[in-house]
Amino acid sequence: SDYAHRTKDPDVLTEFVRQRLARQITRRFADGDAVRVVTFAPEVEDLLLRGLQTADGSAPTLVLDPADVRKLLVRIRELVDGYPGPGQAVLLCPPIVRGALRRLLERELPRVPLVSSAEILPSVRIDNVATLRLQGAKS
Repeated sequence: SDYAHRTKDPDVLTEFVRQRLARQITRRFADGDAVRVVTFAPEVEDLLLRGLQTADGSAPTLVLDPADVRKLLVRIRELVDGYPGPGQAVLLCPPIVRGALRRLLERELPRVPLVSSAEILPSVRIDNVATLRLQGAKS
């Protein structure tokens, strides 16, 4: 309700609610005092940010080259789904990208946990278990 006067878009409101639920989201994915994450390499994060398109106050959508989408999905599957443990790895992204990326992943990788940096409490340690790159060697 804090943001309902600004927008009626349910996707935008969802992102605000998720940020307010940071304690519960953090608790869900924390293993002890840490959350294990797969992060994006700077060039991949830039690709995602450049691919965001917004129309008239609605939630952003990702518009990417189909070849980049395929590479992205393959790498996410390898790094997040293939994470051997301990605990569970989550994909960490910037808050502005989370909703659009979730919609992109929904069909192919619906079970991949995706959180934004605004959804993890600052008091919890973030262990980067891998960095997602589209080119070059695995990380």
